[in-house]
Amino acid sequence: MTPNLPQLLTQTQGIYQLNLANVDPVPGIPGMPDAASLGLVTHDPAFLRILQNLPEYRDRLPYTGTAITANPNRYGDLSNNAAYGSGATVGTPYTDFSRSIGDRYYNYHLVADMVARNTGYRYLKGYHDDASQFAALTAAGNSFRERYQIAPGVSLTAEQAKHLDQDMILMVDRTFTLPDGRQVTRQVPQLYARIQPDELDTSRPTIGANRIDLSGSGTLNNNGSIGGRDSLSLQYQNITNRGTLTSDHGNVHARDTFDGKGGTINAGKYFSATAGKTFNFQPQTSDIDGSADRAANRSYHSAHQIEDSGRLKRYATGSTVILGGAKETNLKATQLDLGDKSSRTIISGDKVNLGAEYTHDVKMDDQGGSNYHYRYHGEDQGVETTGDGALSVSASAGKLTVNAAKLNSGKNRVQLYGAKGIDVTHGEIIDKEVTSSNHKGGGLF
Repeated sequence: MTPNLPQLLTQTQGIYQLNLANVDPVPGIPGMPDAASLGLVTHDPAFLRILQNLPEYRDRLPYTGTAITANPNRYGDLSNNAAYGSGATVGTPYTDFSRSIGDRYYNYHLVADMVARNTGYRYLKGYHDDASQFAALTAAGNSFRERYQIAPGVSLTAEQAKHLDQDMILMVDRTFTLPDGRQVTRQVPQLYARIQPDELDTSRPTIGANRIDLSGSGTLNNNGSIGGRDSLSLQYQNITNRGTLTSDHGNVHARDTFDGKGGTINAGKYFSATAGKTFNFQPQTSDIDGSADRAANRSYHSAHQIEDSGRLKRYATGSTVILGGAKETNLKATQLDLGDKSSRTIISGDKVNLGAEYTHDVKMDDQGGSNYHYRYHGEDQGVETTGDGALSVSASAGKLTVNAAKLNSGKNRVQLYGAKGIDVTHGEIIDKEVTSSNHKGGGLF
C-alpha cells in the first residue's frame, strides 16, 4: 500500500526526474533524526553517510550483518569489483559511492521509494530485485554520461533529456546541512524512467504487484488503485470499484453484484469484469441544491452533474475485454475505449441495459425590479465508444435496451442482439432561456 507522500519526482519531456526540492522529507536524510531513533538507518561517522538498517536489507543482503562502521564493501560497486576501500567502481569512474548519500542499500531504498511513489509498483517493468535494477539503471546512466560528455554529479538539461532512449539513474550532487550545522555535498540517485501505460495513480491508496490474487466471502471496496502488472484476480461476493483496476490479464468476478460507480478499468491484453446477479458500470454524480434560494425568491443555481464517468481504457493492441455476464447488466453514461482494429469488446447478460444519465443545469439571475434571466440545459448522456475495435452487445435471455448511446467502432462493426427484442431511444436535449425585463418609461406633460 503506497501512502500519499511528498512527490519526489517531476514529470518532464515524458520522463520522471528527481525533484530535489522534496528530497529532504525522505526518511533517513541527515537532519531527519526520527528514522535513526527508530533504528531504520544509522549514520556513518567516518564518511558522514547513511547506512541502511531496515531488516529487509540488513538480514538478507551481504555486508549488512557487519558492525555499523565504515565498511568499504558497502560503498563498492554493485558487482563487487571495486578496489578495497576505494568506494569507486572499477572501469566506471562516474559511479563513486564514496561520495554517495548512503551505502548501496540505502541507494536501493531511495530508488525503490521513487519507483513505488510514481508507478505504484515495487520495481520498474522488467526488474525483480533491487540489485539488478540499480546495476542496470546506473550502467545505463554511466553510458549516457560518457556518450554526451556530462560531468560527474551533474543532472541533465532539458536538451539532453530529449536524447533519452532508456530508463536510467544518474548520481547527482546535493548539498545537505548536518545536525551540527556543517554542510556536505553527497550524491543522490536521480531516476529517469519512461512513463508506462499500466502505472498506477499513487495519489490514492495503492496496491501494486506483478501478480495479485485476492478472494473473499464479503465485499471488496476499491477507492484507490489496484494493479497486477502481469495478472489480477479478484473473486468476492460483491465488488465496488470507485477507483482503478489495472492489469495485462485481469479476471474480476463478483458472485452477486459488481458496482463500478465512477470507476475505471485499465485493460491490457485481456480483462474480464463480470458478476453473477447484477453488473453495474455507471458514473459518479453530484448535485447542486439551490432550492433554498429559489424558495426565498433569490438568484439560484441547481444542477445534477457527472463527476466521474465509468471508463474502460486500454493500453495493448489486440486486446479482449468482457463486461457483464450477469442476470442483469447495466451500463450508464460510460466511456468505452474499443481499442485498435484487432481488439474486441463483449458486453453480455441475460438482460442488458445501455442507459443514460439525465444531467441538468439551471440558473436564475434575479436582476431586481422583476427583471431576471433564466437558463436551463438538460441532456441524456449515454454510453459512448471510441476506437476501432469490434463491439458485441448481447442480451441472451431478455431485452436489450439502448438509450442515447453513441456506439461507433470506427473501422470495425457493432453487433447488437436481444433475445426478446431491442429497444432503442435517442434520448433528449432540452435548452430553455428566458429573459424578463420590466421598464418604466417617462413622458412630457
